[in-house]
Amino acid sequence: MSATIEVRIPNIGDFDTVEVAELLVSPGQRIEAEQSLITLESDKASMEIPAPTAGVLRELRVELGQFVNEGTVIALIEPELGTAGPTEGDVTHRLVEEPAAPEPEAPAPAPPDAPAPQGAPPPTMATPKTVSPVLALDALPAADHTTDVAVVGAGPGGYTAAFRAADLGKSVILIERDAALGGVCLNVGCIPSKALIRAARAAAAVRDAAQFGVEVPGGVNVNFANIMERMRRLRAGISHHDSAARFRDLGIDVFIGGGCFSGPDTIDVGGQTLQFKRAVIATGARALAPPIPGLDQVDYLTNETVFSLTELPAKLGVIGAGPIGCELAQSFARFGSEVYLIESTHGILPREDTDAADIVKAALLRDGVTLLCCGRKTEVSREGNGIRLKLESHDEDYDIVVDQLLVAAGRSPNVEGLGLESVGVEYDARTGVKVDDRLRTTNPRIFAAGDICSTMI
Repeated sequence: MSATIEVRIPNIGDFDTVEVAELLVSPGQRIEAEQSLITLESDKASMEIPAPTAGVLRELRVELGQFVNEGTVIALIEPELGTAGPTEGDVTHRLVEEPAAPEPEAPAPAPPDAPAPQGAPPPTMATPKTVSPVLALDALPAADHTTDVAVVGAGPGGYTAAFRAADLGKSVILIERDAALGGVCLNVGCIPSKALIRAARAAAAVRDAAQFGVEVPGGVNVNFANIMERMRRLRAGISHHDSAARFRDLGIDVFIGGGCFSGPDTIDVGGQTLQFKRAVIATGARALAPPIPGLDQVDYLTNETVFSLTELPAKLGVIGAGPIGCELAQSFARFGSEVYLIESTHGILPREDTDAADIVKAALLRDGVTLLCCGRKTEVSREGNGIRLKLESHDEDYDIVVDQLLVAAGRSPNVEGLGLESVGVEYDARTGVKVDDRLRTTNPRIFAAGDICSTMI
């Protein structure tokens, strides 16, 4: 008899089903351990399902575009002789004995170390020892903590790694320096910005309704305070997906505090020394402050502070015409602000295809944004309760006073204070942590994910 391994869909969190987005292997193909078999995709993230062992793919039981749920068998693998099969308690893989010939009256017994047969409830994930209360570092466990995987940073890169490791039955520690888990995306990035964009689109639809024969007496009346309150309400409404309680329910210990590597397999946080077998660095990036004279003398906004506004600025300056600068410039213009968008290069969205960038540029101009590209000799200074901007754009001098200034001129990786030198992890202050094509750092025990090692920041 030959043994095959069933590969199943692991825990997929709050989703009932997810779509098979890619088939990465074919039946009959020899595969390596940890080689990705398929890619799953939801409206929030994607995840690759790896092979648990090296061997030959005998069956691929899913199709492109098929929706699957937790426990669905996606493949059968015949492991190579001498390779390790799935371990006890691994709910994503099951050993199946296949008889050499049909034996309907005497089915082959399961191997002695096999998990429970299909249909039996999966092993219960261990309850974590603690989840520290928000900002309560003294509530961390008194004893030192040992784990299979330590993840530093609870944004999308970090919590995805933590979820996946926990799905595979590993013990996981998640370290986050901020009390608000979820990283940039939930707190000061994707979620709040898209809430503002949706409100701005509604305002623009009312403004332009007449061209469709729809008359709106009185035109657009924007209540900015209500817009921001809605944004915060929506953000709070989904924050439980990234909460410490959810991590706890998945068997992940959460530590609030700044993590710093202190040895080849240890990391310190909140006075505790945590020991790990593998680690993931996912500390993200922050807004980059460009070297503009006077910028450090004014109170400017970044993506981390702009969503705290409660009053609509009459005049808004935006430095940087990348994705963040463009989307917020357009949104505030649609709300009624007089917006000046400043970019040092020619045009906008310098990393995008020119034809695509031109479409966005036309939309910005149509919404009333003043675009000052090829900006040179930019200076910033205080002017009463406002901020003065002086610059040269296309050989013309501009002297503008704005109520608020948003700086969106790139991102800087959060590599400081991690003790990377002490564990042999190479990094650059501008480009972040150095990784290979498997996201492994120069220390083979430590990986990195997200903006901390992205070439696109």
